[in-house]
Amino acid sequence: MAAKRKTTRKKQTKSRETQTFFRSLKRILSGIGGAVLALALCICLQALGILDEDAIPALGELKQFFVSGGEPANAGISVSGDGAQVHILDVGQGDSTLILCGDSAVLLDGGERDQGETVVSYLEAQGVDSLDLVIASHPHSDHIGGLIEVLKRVKVEEVVMPDLPEDQIPTTSVYEKFLNALEASGAQVTPAASGDTYKLDDGGVLEILGPAGTFDDLNDWSVSAKFVYGSTAFVVSADMEEPAEEALLATGIDLSADVLALSHHGSKTSNSEAYLDAVGADYYIAQVGYDNDYGHPHQQTVQRVKERDGILLRSDEDGTIVFTTDGQSLDVQTEK
Repeated sequence: MAAKRKTTRKKQTKSRETQTFFRSLKRILSGIGGAVLALALCICLQALGILDEDAIPALGELKQFFVSGGEPANAGISVSGDGAQVHILDVGQGDSTLILCGDSAVLLDGGERDQGETVVSYLEAQGVDSLDLVIASHPHSDHIGGLIEVLKRVKVEEVVMPDLPEDQIPTTSVYEKFLNALEASGAQVTPAASGDTYKLDDGGVLEILGPAGTFDDLNDWSVSAKFVYGSTAFVVSADMEEPAEEALLATGIDLSADVLALSHHGSKTSNSEAYLDAVGADYYIAQVGYDNDYGHPHQQTVQRVKERDGILLRSDEDGTIVFTTDGQSLDVQTEK
């Protein structure tokens, strides 16, 4: 797989009328009060049928424009040098991870629906105008919601997602919109299969770890994955609970890694002692929103990381987190 990457931002695929509308607002309005007024005005225009629903996610960029004093939104962390990069995006209480390896680009999840603009803008800032592979770990909104905007505005070659039994398929509005966007994108859809591997550019390998069984809980159907570059490795767990972790351990697949994105945002119903020991990471990532209603990451998980002398990084405290590796050494940068 090879995705073309460029240093210029991709032109947004909004209608000419919508582009003119936002440019006018940016010239006329200023300050946070202007952003609030712009939001109210756009909602009114949507209600009147003048502005379609798909233009509304772009308001995140508009508001950020005002708050940042005219700086572009979601510029990301500037990374230079050769090798592979793993970007854990700050999308609030949700998951989104970008892997860049040579000319290959892989996106795992996209956060909530309102984070789609954040993810697309981040891809643009990193020079990514197409994705070789997108993993939609499981159909909960905090993982697939933002992928709707990604599928609409970024060329996607292939999407890997769990092959759910009929009684587990959700009927939520977000999932329906995701399926519609997926169909319209023309991307190849591949059911996740434990042990499948994808060869990336420059010698990188992405292995599908789970789901490694059948489960009653939709979280346990999460597609988990391991990215290997040289002697460095990263494991992304999505929302696996302990039953899925146990099933994965039973396969005997090598789970060892330098970096572990904790299961289910660091929940105490995940991240078992056995699973953490099997991975044996140095860095542990909790993808969580500030002051979230779930108490993630739970203290039990934080304590387990501490007992293993691990370094815990949290998107609510550290913002976007970027690891770079030449295949031997590992460097980390945080937004905050």
